Amino acid sequence: AYQTIELVGSAVIYLIGPSKNEHRFVGICGRNAPEWVYTQHACSNYGLVTVPLYDTLGNEAMEHIIKQTELEIIVCDTATRARSLLKCSGKSLNQIVVWQNDSDLIQLRLEKCDVPIISFDELLEIGRNHLISKADVRPEELCLICYTSGTTGLPKGVLYTHMQFMNCIIKCRESLGDTLNEKLLDTHLSYLPLSHVMEQFVMNTSLFYGSSIAFLTTNITGLSKDLAYYRPSFFCAVPRIYSRIYSDTIKGCANRVSRWLLDYSIQQKLHEQKKGLYTRYGLLDYLFFRNIRKQMGDHVNIVISGSAPLQPEVLCFLKAAFSCPVLEGYGSTETGGIVCTSLIGDTTAGHVGALGVGVIVKLADVPDMGFVVERDRMGEICVYSDGMTSGYYRDELRTKELFDDDGFIRTGDVGMWTESGALKIVDRCKNMFKLAQGEYVAPERVENVYLTSPLINFIFVEGNSLHPFTVGVVVPSWTALRERLLQQSDTNIGWSKSNQLTEGELCTDERVNNLLLTELQAVGKRGGLKGFEQVRAIHIVAEPFTVDNGLLTPTMKLSRCAVRRQYAQVVADLYASNN
Repeated sequence: AYQTIELVGSAVIYLIGPSKNEHRFVGICGRNAPEWVYTQHACSNYGLVTVPLYDTLGNEAMEHIIKQTELEIIVCDTATRARSLLKCSGKSLNQIVVWQNDSDLIQLRLEKCDVPIISFDELLEIGRNHLISKADVRPEELCLICYTSGTTGLPKGVLYTHMQFMNCIIKCRESLGDTLNEKLLDTHLSYLPLSHVMEQFVMNTSLFYGSSIAFLTTNITGLSKDLAYYRPSFFCAVPRIYSRIYSDTIKGCANRVSRWLLDYSIQQKLHEQKKGLYTRYGLLDYLFFRNIRKQMGDHVNIVISGSAPLQPEVLCFLKAAFSCPVLEGYGSTETGGIVCTSLIGDTTAGHVGALGVGVIVKLADVPDMGFVVERDRMGEICVYSDGMTSGYYRDELRTKELFDDDGFIRTGDVGMWTESGALKIVDRCKNMFKLAQGEYVAPERVENVYLTSPLINFIFVEGNSLHPFTVGVVVPSWTALRERLLQQSDTNIGWSKSNQLTEGELCTDERVNNLLLTELQAVGKRGGLKGFEQVRAIHIVAEPFTVDNGLLTPTMKLSRCAVRRQYAQVVADLYASNN
C-alpha cells in the first residue's frame, strides 16, 4: 500500500507538471475502493489537494466544482463515469484516470476525447518511471475540499488543512478514550460515500487504529452479503438504515404475544447493560437477536450512528439486538469530526451525548423563528473547535455568513441541553415550520417516529402557517402492507384479493389510505408525538425515494427541498380537500 501511494503521488505530480497556481487539485469520483484511498493519501503525501466529487450533484454543480478548483486531473472508477466527467470538463482538465480496466475503457479510449484518458495501471507505471520523494507538507497547508450541496444554490467547498483534518481524528480518539482500541476496530466495511465527511473521518480514524478496510464487492444492494462475508468489528450507518432493521424486526412479530416478548427482551437486555453486562447467549438472544447479528457478520462490537438523530426506541433496540455499545454522534461538514457523542455506559436516549474534546458549543437566539434561548431553552447550535473549517473555497460571502461575531460556526441546527448536560438535536432551522396556531414542528423527528412502523418505507411530512395540522406523502413497504391487508381480509370484503392489485391501484384505494393513516396515528402516539404533529391526511405514492431520482442524498437522508418541490401540488391538494 505504501509503495502504491508513492507511485500514484509521483505519477500525478509528473502529469500535472509545473503549476502557476498556489494549490494543485486532484479530483476523485467513484465508489469506495482501494484506489480511492491510495489516491487521497498520495495527494496528502505529495502536497496536493483532494477534491471528492459525486455525480448526484448534477452536471451544473460538477462543472462549477471543476471550474472553481481548476481541476487538472480526475481519478474515477469506470469508463461510464469518465464519459459523464467529459461532459462537465472545463479548460483546466487535462487528464482522466480510470481504475476499472475493462472493455468499456478500451472503447472509450478509441473514441476522440478532448481529454486524455489512461488506466490506473498505466498511472502506476508512470510513477515507477518518474519516482520522486514525498513533499515537505506543512500542517497549515490545504489538504481537502469537501463540497456540500446544502439546500439551495451551487455547492460550497469546505476547506480542511492537514492540521484541521488530523485534529478531527486525534480528538475523536481522545473523546472516546480507551473505549475504542485495535481489537474493537479491527475491521471496517467502507460503504458510506467517501465524498462525504462522515465516511472520511470513519475511514481515516480506522486507518489510524490500524484497522483492515473492506469495500462493497458490487454496490449497496449487496451490503448484506458483504457484511456476512467480511464480518466487520464495528458498523457505522445513518438512522434510516437502523430504523429499517427495527421495523423489519417488528414486522416479524406475528401477534401481540411475540411483540410483548420482544419488548420484554429489550428491557431485560438494557437492564443487564446497566450493570455492564453485554451477553449474547440465552433464550432471548436465540428468539429475537441472534439472526440480526448473524446478518451483520456476528462480529460487531461497536455500533455507530450519525448524520441525523436516532429515535429512542430504535436506539434501545440496537443496544439490545447487538448487545454492544451504541454510539450516537453529531457533527457537520463544516464543524469537522465529533462535536458530541454519547458515551459507553450511558443508558439514556434522546440526545447525542457530551461535547467532544476541545469543542465549545453555545446556543444562540433565532430571531426569524422567534426562539429566545433564555426563554425557550433552545436555539441554534454554534460550534468552535480546533478541527472546524476556516470557510468555503473562493466564497467570501457564504464564509462570512457561516461564522458569528465570536468566530463560532452557525450550524443551522436547533438544539437544547438536557438536565444531564447532553445536547439534544431538535431539527434543522430551515426544516422546521410553524402551524396556524403558532406551534413549531420538527418534521425530521416526526418522520423518524413514523419510520419505525413496518408498513412505512419512506415518508415526507409537511406543514405551513396557513393550516393547523400536518400532511404527509407516504411510500409504503409493499410486502408488509399486502400482508396486513390479507390479515384483515375477514372484516374487509375484497381485501383477500389485494395481492392481485397493482401498487398503483393500492395507492388510490381509500381503505388502504385509511389503514395507513390509522397506523401512523398509532405509531405517532406510541412515539410521543403531540396532536398537532400528527399527520391528518396522506397521499400514497409507489415511487420510492432514492439517490438516483434525487429524493435522497448520498448519505440516505431525505432531500427535503427536492421532495417538497416534486410534491408541492400534492400537498396543496391534501390541504384543499381536508380543510
